[in-house]
Amino acid sequence: MVRLGGQSGVGRACDAIKRRAKKLLKKFGVVQDEHKTRRYLGGMRPDKYYDSVIWRDLGETLQILGFTYDSGFDVFSAFIDIDDDNSGEVGVSEFHKWLGFPATKFSERVFGILDMDGSGQLDFREFMIGVWNWNTYDATGITKLAFNTMDVDQKGAIDLHEADAMLRMVYASRKADPLLLTQIDINGDGEVSMEELQQTVEEDNSVLAPAFQLQRMLRQRILGVRYWEQETLRRQTYFAGYDSGTTTSWDAIRDILAIKHRERLEEEERQRRLKEMEEEQRRQEKLQKELKFKEEMAARKAKRAEEKRRRLETPEIRAAREAREELEKCSAERDEECIYADLARRLDLRERYWTAFETWIRCQRVVEQMKCDKKLRLAVGPDVQIKVDEDIVTAEGYQDLKREVLVLYTMEHSDYLYQRDWCGDAWFASLMIRPPVDEFDDAYEPTWVARQSIKFAKPWTKKRLAKKARELMVDDLREREELRVQEENEEHMQKFEDDCRKRRNEEIGGYGKPRSRWERLWDADEGKPYWHQWETRESVWDKPCVCHVCDSNIPVDDTMCFKCKNKRSEFNQKIYDDNHKKIDYAAFLAAGGVDDESTKQEQQEEVVDVREMDDDDGPPTLYQRYLKKHVVFLKKKNDINNRTTGHRQGQGEVQRPRRYDL
Repeated sequence: MVRLGGQSGVGRACDAIKRRAKKLLKKFGVVQDEHKTRRYLGGMRPDKYYDSVIWRDLGETLQILGFTYDSGFDVFSAFIDIDDDNSGEVGVSEFHKWLGFPATKFSERVFGILDMDGSGQLDFREFMIGVWNWNTYDATGITKLAFNTMDVDQKGAIDLHEADAMLRMVYASRKADPLLLTQIDINGDGEVSMEELQQTVEEDNSVLAPAFQLQRMLRQRILGVRYWEQETLRRQTYFAGYDSGTTTSWDAIRDILAIKHRERLEEEERQRRLKEMEEEQRRQEKLQKELKFKEEMAARKAKRAEEKRRRLETPEIRAAREAREELEKCSAERDEECIYADLARRLDLRERYWTAFETWIRCQRVVEQMKCDKKLRLAVGPDVQIKVDEDIVTAEGYQDLKREVLVLYTMEHSDYLYQRDWCGDAWFASLMIRPPVDEFDDAYEPTWVARQSIKFAKPWTKKRLAKKARELMVDDLREREELRVQEENEEHMQKFEDDCRKRRNEEIGGYGKPRSRWERLWDADEGKPYWHQWETRESVWDKPCVCHVCDSNIPVDDTMCFKCKNKRSEFNQKIYDDNHKKIDYAAFLAAGGVDDESTKQEQQEEVVDVREMDDDDGPPTLYQRYLKKHVVFLKKKNDINNRTTGHRQGQGEVQRPRRYDL
């Protein structure tokens, strides 16, 4: 069996060696490259025309068909070699002349198939697509093309007369070989189907030897046989679905180009979106880096500022800072849970906490006093000079300066006139000063005469008086600023002491005093905290209201500590007020409340306060010595009234007063 559709390995190697040798000879100038001297359409060289026109307009189609920039230029070089007259089109005679293949009906039919518009000429697009289509055909494709040339009615079968015409057209002979006709009609029914012809060609492709010879010659002239064999495999892999079925080769090519064009657009869109996502990701990464860099720079700047501040801080400020850090450390440890076994550590923490608290208050008091002293120094020092200079620039300040200058000039000139004691000097000096109105007015103001006299004063005299007036203004402002800043400093220190006292009371109310015996511990079994009095071994689940004097637990309804006879602290009193909010009867009625007997009874009960006797040993209190008998009397009277009211209302029980403070 003869295989004419392919080429041996030796032949492919020879073709490759010839092409490389030709390129090297053109590169070194041994063989002249006609493409560098030839001028094509528009007077451009072929390479320039290919780059500026062909690749721009048909580059997408070339890439869809698998051509690279260089391989596409090789196809274009073959096209312009055929196009001797530079018309931009190739005729059938030019094609056969260039190929060196005799013109046959079959080759003309192949050329006609390449001619998509039926003009009889091939432009480069038709040539490029036709060359790719013909050179990538396998044996099945060539067989299908030959069969379709005779199957005009597309019945899928041809008779022996049509088969005879097909063979005569392929071989360019006047009579077909009867053996070939017998060979292709396998079942002997007088008709040749597509399957029978394909089976015959697969067994022996010499049946269509001229068609395979035409393909091999065209492959050799353009890009080589090896390239087209690889492209044939690529077509079988990627374009098999388009070549199958009853579609013609050109219909398949059109479908391939349309679908590949759409896929290319989708791929470009996908690549564009991917590129945008990558750009967005890079932008976000850049923003993150910039933000991280700014944070690092800010942290470094803050660290340098803190180091500089610590280098410049005084020993007093350093001591206050260290005390505050120790206090914060103890506060963090205080918030940690502790079991009963660690009670000793809890007691040690309480002592350290209050030591750090008192140390911080003492050091911070020194720091605040230093700030006040510095503020006073600045207020009576450079700040006074700056304020006076800023005030003189204004219109009101300038008038004050002129007034001071006039007063100084009047005093100096009048004293000079009195000391000279010439004739009329005393009289003129008296005209310059307005005398006081009464004994309560001790101000001597300059008159109109003084204002007119200063106009004739020497310039250096005015300059000297202006300087002296400015000094007087500075001294006056310094005294006023000193008094003002001293008052502000006193208020500041008083506020600092009040804040310290308030915070100390809050700490005592919330945490307990330095010698408190109540500690907050953790019950691992119950999974919640409890408060334990380690001296009396009393434990409660709810936070106790600890007295700030005797460290005992004050009941919720008691307004004072009956053990030490002291009132609640501000912290504990606030807790009591929150739990015992009194009803504003007037606001209750204004809001639409009902004025019934129970409401009146509530209001009446607020007047009476009955305290139980304190069983604790100690001296009698003011209540026990003076108020007890009056309270007992009011209690009996209120009980009688309640019984009467209860019987009148038909109630079975007697209402009793509640316990309130006097």
